[in-house]
Amino acid sequence: MKFELANQGNDNVDNTDDGNNNAETLENDVTILEKKAENLKSKIQEAIQIAEESNETADIEIVKKLMEDYKEVIYKLRPDMVLGNSSEGDVDSNSENQNETTESTTSPEQALEIMGELQFIGPEDIQKTFGFTPENIPVIQFSTEELERAKELGQQLILYVDKDENNNPLTTREMKKRLPEKTQSGKTFFYNDWYDDDEELNDTTPSKGWRLTTPEVIEKSTSKNYLEQTETLIKYLENEVFKDTDMPEKFQQAITEFNTNKDEISDLMGSDWKEAAKKLANLEINKLTREQSLEIIYRLAINEKKFKTENLENTWSWSNSVASVGYLVSVGSFGSSGLLVGGHGPRDEHGLLGVCFSRSD
Repeated sequence: MKFELANQGNDNVDNTDDGNNNAETLENDVTILEKKAENLKSKIQEAIQIAEESNETADIEIVKKLMEDYKEVIYKLRPDMVLGNSSEGDVDSNSENQNETTESTTSPEQALEIMGELQFIGPEDIQKTFGFTPENIPVIQFSTEELERAKELGQQLILYVDKDENNNPLTTREMKKRLPEKTQSGKTFFYNDWYDDDEELNDTTPSKGWRLTTPEVIEKSTSKNYLEQTETLIKYLENEVFKDTDMPEKFQQAITEFNTNKDEISDLMGSDWKEAAKKLANLEINKLTREQSLEIIYRLAINEKKFKTENLENTWSWSNSVASVGYLVSVGSFGSSGLLVGGHGPRDEHGLLGVCFSRSD
């Protein structure tokens, strides 16, 4: 849907000097400008909504034009008002939304050009893997600079969807119904299926949106327990993802939360490992940087279909999902016996058990 600009007419104020006529003319002009300002605010809100849904350059340019028109009208009414420092909360909000839409997002075409086919998983790949084309594709919230850095780090940009073409939840069970019994190399696709009926896992779906994810476990994340792995993820954020740039506040706050609670959780891992597992999974830093177990399955299935590759063939990625028995779920060993889903207590560590980094913003 395209949003078409209406003719805004002539906004010039008539500055005649005819006593009462002059005052009446100015009053009329102010009324006209106020109506135009209200009309433009309404159009801006509508245009922003359309631009966010379509993410098309033409729609985004219309938002910019409307904002410029609005600033021009407001300046005539109040020369001291600068958009962005306005006392009108709704105008500030629209300005922030517009900046987010135009400056912090990237079109799928741009993203594909930056990432390249090997590091881009989009709607066509979902259709080829699961047999349906997703609708209402969310905007890509990463900037071109973030995508360029992600490409350097070998990450993939992946579109995750949470429902199928009939609006049914895309659970692990539903995904498996749509996948073949064997991989393209002739190996068994899934080794086990206990998680299909796990009361804590069977109703979950992928978090809808675009994520930047490493196809394999990150360096130095194996042979560590869950708490130590989380520290490795933090170092990866600091030293790789946000190297030479400011780290977003939400990640900083999540790191602070981790540092505040890590000693308590460390003690809990020895006295009540199930409670420790819950606390670790619920830490914001693990929500921000780890996949759910079914998101790992989703990603591996699409990569197998698109590239005939079996990522995590000899390793496991530790998710932030907790099974009903209390274990933190891991996914991997996508070798000759098939993709295996397991679980571990938070104190466990193994030379093949690492973690893939994944973030949604």
